[in-house]
Amino acid sequence: MLPDRLYGFLPAHAFLSIQPGLPNAAPLCKYERMNDLDGIKRIVGRLSNNIYLVKSGDELVVFDPGMPSDLRRLQDRVKSLGCSPADVTAIVLTHFHVDHAGCAGALKLLSGAKIYANIEDVPYLHGEKYMPSVFKAGVQGRALMLLPKTVEKYSRTPVVQVDVPFRGGDVLPVLGGLEAYDTPGHTPGSSCLLWRERGVLFTGDAIQNLYLLLTLPEGGFTWDLELAGRSAAEVVDALADEDYRVICAGHGPIVRSSARDKMEFLQSRLRKKGKA
Repeated sequence: MLPDRLYGFLPAHAFLSIQPGLPNAAPLCKYERMNDLDGIKRIVGRLSNNIYLVKSGDELVVFDPGMPSDLRRLQDRVKSLGCSPADVTAIVLTHFHVDHAGCAGALKLLSGAKIYANIEDVPYLHGEKYMPSVFKAGVQGRALMLLPKTVEKYSRTPVVQVDVPFRGGDVLPVLGGLEAYDTPGHTPGSSCLLWRERGVLFTGDAIQNLYLLLTLPEGGFTWDLELAGRSAAEVVDALADEDYRVICAGHGPIVRSSARDKMEFLQSRLRKKGKA
């Protein structure tokens, strides 16, 4: 049980809020919003993590299926489309953290879909390596690390086998071609994926849409924040010639307008602050 004084430090997606029986757990568990955009269905998971469903032709693709406890709401959303979990054709992971990859294995069992993940995060998904998801950095990370054993227990991602490892520069055979960009920092294998056909960029937690601005991930949940800043700035340059208009981040609302301008503004802020 967390001391009551810690609740004020916890963000909506803090890992410890998943503990059963906590007084603050119920509102997060019940909180759910779904938005549609050009065939993209957004589900807000238990820890404010975004789960994206994309229905295009014969394909039903899930980006970052969320926590183990998000599986039921994901199944319900799939059924609301007139489909079943068995119809899922691909599971794409932007990074290995439990709030994004936690139910990937369960969904794979239900669907038989292949799992795609960056090769640098594969050892953590396979259980061959371990890296904490919470660090003693920033107010939130320091508060959570007052209970290190609890953090370790509830932030572990269930082991899952990745079928198709990828790296930056690869084009995944999903949705007519998803272009992968390496954006390490939040995790070693954090990735952005561009759905060029629709002009949609999936950024995972490499770039988040919080506080009315595109931002870096929070330091308390990030392996290497300096590297994350450089990666975010570099991916803006890498995408300079791409015509993307929508950003689907790992946390926060979908960016529906001025996507390129907002990415360039993020890059400008990072460079001005010496973070890129």
